[in-house]
Amino acid sequence: LLEAPAPGAVVTFWRKRKDGPYGHSAFAVGRNSQGHIMCLGGNQGNRVSIRPFAVSRVLSYRWPKTHAVPDIGFETLPLLNSDGVVSSDEA
Repeated sequence: LLEAPAPGAVVTFWRKRKDGPYGHSAFAVGRNSQGHIMCLGGNQGNRVSIRPFAVSRVLSYRWPKTHAVPDIGFETLPLLNSDGVVSSDEA
């Protein structure tokens, strides 16, 4: 587990409610100017896409033990353009 995001890290999110059985995972690829984490994942609008997610939904940032830990922190993520519409219910 990482304490903060890094480009390429797997990000796990809660879905519907934080203590519920539903979740989502995607790869961290950037951040947007509104302060959301931008992630590449599937089932985001029924397609593979890069969407902004609220940082408040993050459960964890994960990195493989077999690879060196990268520089971490929100500022390590590239700034990406987005439509600002935050993903809220992945299926």
